[in-house]
Amino acid sequence: MFLACSRQFFAQPVVQQDILFFLREEIPEGAAVAVLTGVHPRMRGRVWKEVLVFRELRVVHVYAILNYGGQCFRQLEYSTNCKYSLASLQPTVQSRPTPWPEWGRHQAGKPETEPKTFPASVVLSRTLVRRDPTTGSGAGGAELLDDLADWSDGDVSEEEDDEGERTVWERAQREGEQFLPTKVLRGLLPEALLTGYRFYQTNSWPNRVLHGYKVNKKGEEETTGTPTTFVEVRLVKCACVTPTRTRGWQATVALHIPGRGPYYLLSLLYAAEGTWVPKEV
Repeated sequence: MFLACSRQFFAQPVVQQDILFFLREEIPEGAAVAVLTGVHPRMRGRVWKEVLVFRELRVVHVYAILNYGGQCFRQLEYSTNCKYSLASLQPTVQSRPTPWPEWGRHQAGKPETEPKTFPASVVLSRTLVRRDPTTGSGAGGAELLDDLADWSDGDVSEEEDDEGERTVWERAQREGEQFLPTKVLRGLLPEALLTGYRFYQTNSWPNRVLHGYKVNKKGEEETTGTPTTFVEVRLVKCACVTPTRTRGWQATVALHIPGRGPYYLLSLLYAAEGTWVPKEV
């Protein structure tokens, strides 16, 4: 299916030069999702696109790598079936000279085919943290899903840590939380959460927690002080990410409501076959 998608957007004569995509590693047996990286001929040595191929759903998602505030985010641009997209993508309603391809009957969006210069971005960071990250249920507050093996977990290097804080900006990067605009999370979180909550990333290393605070119809955060109802996204390093069967990072998304346990988001895009959902959820 990806070959058909590639011919439509990333091969001559649609583009001047064929855009090549590579597997990061050999696909393990039983993997439900394959991850491809795209490199543009004019941007060699740098990942330009990421593609997820869902084997059982027969769906392809194309993501652009977006730079914002010195960080790289994955932004959904295109899906061969928008019914399986977390972003609110709509198929085109324009007149068509040819029928829909069988594999793209519900395709939506359009990937950029030419590299663009990242515009200057303004990062909003506040030293106030409206909600401290919740602790995990493991020993010492660790996440039960966290892989204890010695591999990169996103911590600041010892050299950077020894340099200290020389400016107010450096201090702001270590304290408080940073606002994340909707565009950097598009396709990564459900559209309903992005429209109903305003998300911030904690600045304390290793920046692995996002908090979403509920907003009203005017787009303003509803409460002041410490919110009791909020969404928490935690990045967890796993020895084996279930959909890809490889070591890497995955996220847990939980809705916290006073007087009740957290409600965890179940994404059917990545849920393993046979996943059981309790009736009360």
